[in-house]
Amino acid sequence: MVSLDQLFTNLSGELDRLTGEVDAMQELVCGDCARRDSDYLRKAQKIDEIRQTIAGLSQFLHASASKLDGQPDVDLSEPLSEVNLYRLKRRLRDGEAIGGVENDTAIELF
Repeated sequence: MVSLDQLFTNLSGELDRLTGEVDAMQELVCGDCARRDSDYLRKAQKIDEIRQTIAGLSQFLHASASKLDGQPDVDLSEPLSEVNLYRLKRRLRDGEAIGGVENDTAIELF
């Protein structure tokens, strides 16, 4: 059994790890693409690992949702104040565009 706060802590840690991996991928995309040594290949393989991890998190959250049914509502005001991207904040708060494509085509500057 894992408490709800521990579950969120674990998910937050995993997403923080993914953020670090994405930062490393920026070097791969922006760096010297003509180079194809073993370091380059290891970094390139991270793309698939990131995709699989995100998919796994999605499946885990989907499966966990039914276990949280009937729990009291949680005030997201304070946690959402830490989210910088408006569209992400809106999706987290309202559940908009989940499983679909957002209609808003405006570029969000950060």
